[in-house]
Amino acid sequence: MTFKVSSLTLFRELPVSPSSSSTILEEQPHLQKTSNGWSGALWLDGFPVTVTPHTRMLAAPPGTGLQYGGGRRGMQIIHTRLSRLASSFPFDPLLAKAGNAVTYHLRAEAGGEVSATQLRFWQIKRSLREQQFWKKLSIAIRTPPQGSYAPAPRPLLFRKGIYALPDPSVQNWVSALGSSLIPEYQKTLPDADNEKVQFRFYVTERIMLRNLEPFGPSQSVIFNFTPVVALPDGTILIPDRVLPRLRSRAQLAALLAFAETQVLQKQSFIYWRYLKCCGDSETLSPSYFRFDNRMLRIGIRQLYLAGYDIRVAPIVWTLASGKATENPVYDASSLSLQQRMQAIPRYTAYAYQFIHEYYSGVDVSRLKRGRAEYAVFLKDLRQADPQAFVDEK
Repeated sequence: MTFKVSSLTLFRELPVSPSSSSTILEEQPHLQKTSNGWSGALWLDGFPVTVTPHTRMLAAPPGTGLQYGGGRRGMQIIHTRLSRLASSFPFDPLLAKAGNAVTYHLRAEAGGEVSATQLRFWQIKRSLREQQFWKKLSIAIRTPPQGSYAPAPRPLLFRKGIYALPDPSVQNWVSALGSSLIPEYQKTLPDADNEKVQFRFYVTERIMLRNLEPFGPSQSVIFNFTPVVALPDGTILIPDRVLPRLRSRAQLAALLAFAETQVLQKQSFIYWRYLKCCGDSETLSPSYFRFDNRMLRIGIRQLYLAGYDIRVAPIVWTLASGKATENPVYDASSLSLQQRMQAIPRYTAYAYQFIHEYYSGVDVSRLKRGRAEYAVFLKDLRQADPQAFVDEK
């Protein structure tokens, strides 16, 4: 895709805000105790953040829980049941690890860096309400006599059956790629841990995303805009028609990394809680798009950590949707925000801006794309599923 613009500052979002925010760590922080306090660095919501001796390091008191939802502060993870002594509760370095949550306050420093003024680390466990949500949005997998895979639909999730492509070689190839993108902390969690996600990846035949209704008919709109469906229990559905539209292993990895991030950051559950307190999907507030941008940033970070060329991220959404990848020349500075949003897809513009701002110094020659590997995969897919290469009108 070629975008020639004078400025790409369309959806710029800084990590610094007047109120606190929270996230689930998907990458191990690098912290060191010094005589003056703690120092180091960590990634929060896809942003690099510096920890200085002036950073106030806190932990959650015993009995503290987490709740997910929205409200005036928007969709995010917020801490609850804090005692009056919570502000002075001592920091436990064992809580500063991937898989736990952190509530943070940030400050912009001279030179463009961002430092943390306060960090509070939380150990999270899946609540009963979230476990019930999982069960409502899970699918049972059965194997028919023919030996093909078939997700058996539950009425609450599907109106019509969605079946996985009955070709083990295609399924195994995609599953291996998806499994390689799972954050290391998730791979090492014991199966008995209730935060462990058992990811499953399925290339589906003739998927109709409009039949996915996890929140009722009016809320299914969220799935109409994504080429990969991520269910909260870790089931990832990839429509077969999406695969021929991509050009490299890295592009498919970008989609899968985004989907896995949606699961690990509990996007579906938080979105559901947000709808219950703040209305339906037809009245989405800007806080939802900020939360969606968070998924994109963390997904790009996971793609980079896996060694893939992150430059594929901005265009992969347009490719996967089967839309044109060439656009006319725009002088973005002369357009209104609404005109800029129509000229350049939102994910594309935001990903371009984010990568330019935080990954401009990356040696991309060390990153892989996997074009040749993907070409071989497409040959196998064509033989197993020729209908995937027939574009729907």
